[in-house]
Amino acid sequence: MQLEHLTEEQRLTYATAKRFADTELRDVVDGRPGDQSLVRSLLRRLGEVGLLGGTFPADVGGAETDHVSYCLVCEAIGGVSPSVFTGALTVQLSLVGTALNRYGRGSQRGDLLRSALSGAKVGAFALTEPDSGSDPAAARTEAKRVGDSWKINGSKLWISNGTVADFIIVFAQTSPGSRHRGLTAFIVPGTAAGVTRTVISGKLGLAESDTASLAFDDVLVPDDARLGEVGQGFAIAQASLEVGRLSTAACAVGISQACLDISVTYARSREQWGKPIGGHQLIQSLVAEMATGTHPSRLPVHHTAAPVGREKTSFRAWSLKWLRGPSRAGSSSTTQPPPWTGGNQPLRTSRWPSSSQPRQPWRMLAGRSRSMAGLDSWTKRESLPFSGMR
Repeated sequence: MQLEHLTEEQRLTYATAKRFADTELRDVVDGRPGDQSLVRSLLRRLGEVGLLGGTFPADVGGAETDHVSYCLVCEAIGGVSPSVFTGALTVQLSLVGTALNRYGRGSQRGDLLRSALSGAKVGAFALTEPDSGSDPAAARTEAKRVGDSWKINGSKLWISNGTVADFIIVFAQTSPGSRHRGLTAFIVPGTAAGVTRTVISGKLGLAESDTASLAFDDVLVPDDARLGEVGQGFAIAQASLEVGRLSTAACAVGISQACLDISVTYARSREQWGKPIGGHQLIQSLVAEMATGTHPSRLPVHHTAAPVGREKTSFRAWSLKWLRGPSRAGSSSTTQPPPWTGGNQPLRTSRWPSSSQPRQPWRMLAGRSRSMAGLDSWTKRESLPFSGMR
């Protein structure tokens, strides 16, 4: 990975996350394939090594890092296990953490957020429903006032951390028919009476990520369990999802980088015609294509993250500023495994998401396939990963 554009602090953050991913996380993931309780068991350890603090302020247990540093953590963890990334970073921090930090009141932002950032408690973000995915305003789950409480009825689908969460941020309509104006968020205990949690198995990817369907049958919660104001749920969801898209884009870069690293190692170790296959021009060309897809995928992520917190602007505004023109992004590294591996499967793609749904960083950031124009000149021969293969 090229680090020239990063500060010393950002490089140290990446080195810490990468060391943990390579020396601890990889062995745990490899030893527990398909174990959806993996994220819960790893959260406390992630907190101990300082990888859950994110960009959150110190008064709630955060690390107060910049958003580029957070993206680097997501890239390092996501490159080894997108499953752990999904549950521990993009859900626990980007979605749940952002919602509690920006809209939480009293103990919601204090004790609850602090316990999430330490890994003591697991959170889930219940927005998606069977009939409303990308259109959260169409949610049918309802919350009705009953005295000083709210009664929630409905269902949610594809909820990460759903069966292991200690608390769930549930989005429900408090004014049916009002679409986004009627959406309100509530913090519901995972073990609350009336909550049924069913694990979703047989997924094509993210095998170690806990994914669930949730049913709410007359679930009663007090009014102080409401997150934000009545009708503010849509704003809460959008604010959280913006951070989630950025972290998911960083994970996509991590997956691409991991494929590149493994391919380079394989090209240097396998020999044909008297020398490593990396010494042959065709293999060098194929590796170069992977490299020139990975690095340009990383730069827009960092350029999008860099101004956040310094200027009053949205992730989307910056992503559209930096992402220009059509692009295949870096997905070719994962959706088209190099044919020169000879069927030996060095990429171990079962660990990563299904190639039927490629994660393109451009799409994660801007909702469309765009690339960054005017990339810095970085393709000097000595900087390419296959240098020295001869």
